[in-house]
Amino acid sequence: MSDEDLRELERRATVDAGAALRFARALARSGDTTRAARELARVVEQSPNDSDALVELDRLTRGGVDPSAPWPGGRGDGRGSRRSRAVGPVRGGQIQRVRLEPAGLSRGLAIDVEGRLLVHENPDCLVAIDASGATTLYRGVSGEPLLLAGIMAVTRGGSIASVRAIQPTGGETRVTLPCVAGLGHTVFAKGKQGVEARQLPTRDAPLRWAAPIPRSPADIVYGPGAVVFVLTTSGLGARGSFHRFELASGARAFPPVSLERLGSVDGKIIAGEDGTVYLGLGSATVALDPEGKEKWRHESSGTLVALAGEDADMVVVSEPQSLAPFAIDAKTGRELWRSRDACLNGTPKIDATGRIFWRREQELVAFEPRTGKIVYQALVGGGYWEFAFDGKGHALALCHGTKELVVLE
Repeated sequence: MSDEDLRELERRATVDAGAALRFARALARSGDTTRAARELARVVEQSPNDSDALVELDRLTRGGVDPSAPWPGGRGDGRGSRRSRAVGPVRGGQIQRVRLEPAGLSRGLAIDVEGRLLVHENPDCLVAIDASGATTLYRGVSGEPLLLAGIMAVTRGGSIASVRAIQPTGGETRVTLPCVAGLGHTVFAKGKQGVEARQLPTRDAPLRWAAPIPRSPADIVYGPGAVVFVLTTSGLGARGSFHRFELASGARAFPPVSLERLGSVDGKIIAGEDGTVYLGLGSATVALDPEGKEKWRHESSGTLVALAGEDADMVVVSEPQSLAPFAIDAKTGRELWRSRDACLNGTPKIDATGRIFWRREQELVAFEPRTGKIVYQALVGGGYWEFAFDGKGHALALCHGTKELVVLE
């Protein structure tokens, strides 16, 4: 497409949704994925039931998060896979340790396109911190940062969360957890037997659709093709169930899939880019094909935590209590390796090479995804800390106890 044709398409995109979609696709083909995602987000805001725009936005953003952000927050993307588009550190040492001025740093962590760490500061402020420790404050904002295509949002609460668009518009939606935000929508639990979808940016949060489910949701994620996956809880002799809805309309994509009773851990969903869905049921991990039929089942207790490997071809599960990880081949369900490391904390993050980065007491380590061998170690320090990739080959570790930022190479 010539520059003149592209400019004409851009002019028409402001008044014509079809032209806007073609313009976004042309931008994506040229490599400008970030701008393409923002154009699509604008189309979805104006026409939230435009399924073509939703599907294209989902393809570029993996569930509606900012495609240029190394770590947009929460689970990394809308798929629940804890994957990043950024390459993590490789050498294993500290290159900088900076004392931070903000005194009330609390929950939430994201990394924006500039490599700045975003975190909530009590009582009602969001702070952006660069690698030198310089800070920028966003006052009147309360909650965990979430970088979506075209907007920044925050989530907060215990059993109730608020999703609030900070840029370019404001507003607030009160939603019951669990929830997933992106693709111009937030989808969340409604009471004990339903899910709802409301539009973003929130403003007055118009209801898009509501759908009944037999029990409370255990997890909600966006699947490829702008669909919503919902896994319900079980109990009192009732089975759990798995559901898939079209995001544009709330229509069911296939009948509910009945599952066995879940184990002692919360149910978990991870959506693969090929349409495969991985379900953590506590007592087993199950893979379903795009039609909802079982592909394989791995009978071992644990919590489903991530998709590892450069091609996302390994499922990572952590054992109850010890968190010791083991890996399952995503195609066959065969166990590849099992670690006996009982010193891990929290949940892992997967970098663009597929390595499994995990907090291990005072250090950050990375497991090679196919063998489970530790291929990276870097000392951070004691106390509670969290980390994310900065998009420049480093990991940024935020130490809450010492109020320090540690840059790892």
